[in-house]
Amino acid sequence: KVFCIGITVFFLLGLIPLVLVAFYDRPQVDDFYYGVKTYHAFTQTGSWWETIRAAAEQCLETYQNWQGSFTAVFFFALQPGIFGEQWYPITFFVLLGCLIAATLFFSRILLRKRLQLSRTAWWIASIILLFLSIQFLPSPVQGYYWWNGGIYYTFFYSLSLILFGLLLNFEDRSTLPGKLVQAVGIGMLGFLLGGGNYVTALLSFVLLFLGTLWKFLQKKVSGWVWLWAFLWVGLSFGISILSPGNEVRALSYSDTPG
Repeated sequence: KVFCIGITVFFLLGLIPLVLVAFYDRPQVDDFYYGVKTYHAFTQTGSWWETIRAAAEQCLETYQNWQGSFTAVFFFALQPGIFGEQWYPITFFVLLGCLIAATLFFSRILLRKRLQLSRTAWWIASIILLFLSIQFLPSPVQGYYWWNGGIYYTFFYSLSLILFGLLLNFEDRSTLPGKLVQAVGIGMLGFLLGGGNYVTALLSFVLLFLGTLWKFLQKKVSGWVWLWAFLWVGLSFGISILSPGNEVRALSYSDTPG
């Protein structure tokens, strides 16, 4: 327990420089492109509904002209800077908060509920994983301080942890209402993941296929919820892959592999 407290303090101290830098964060590169429509919608109308509608328009336009990851583009268009540049530092807290919360959620389901580790052992393992994930990221700027890049990878990676945590936890929910709520959440997360970055979408698709196959071979009832998640990810991933914009983007990089 002493070691547990020690590494927690060490972990929190390591976050202090990252937090201090966050207050100097400003929009950059693609934040401006994807935020144009939503910025004008919000400044001209002050309406959240109009801002969301503008994000959907940006999503459709990008789907036709540049890339298929439509759920990610929707979030791109809602970067905090559209409400005022002073709000952009929220980026860091949103992205890091999602990563920490999702990692703790997934590790708790896996280590505490499935592997029956003690609370102390679970916490130590989680803090070590988080420390390595946060402090040794190859590009902290893109992972935590840039809305566009961080949403595309850090955020959707966090969503995948939550999805698989819910799937692992599904069998522990004995009540029907609890199972229904989780099933709805799993379906929504699956749809979001399939339309996000292609790395996380493809990995989730493969893992869900293998998980579904394994559950049915074991004749587990939970195989149906794994299949449910697989179908939602597959549907969304298919929509993303079939985007006309993907071909447009590929033609812009003729000197690289397909």
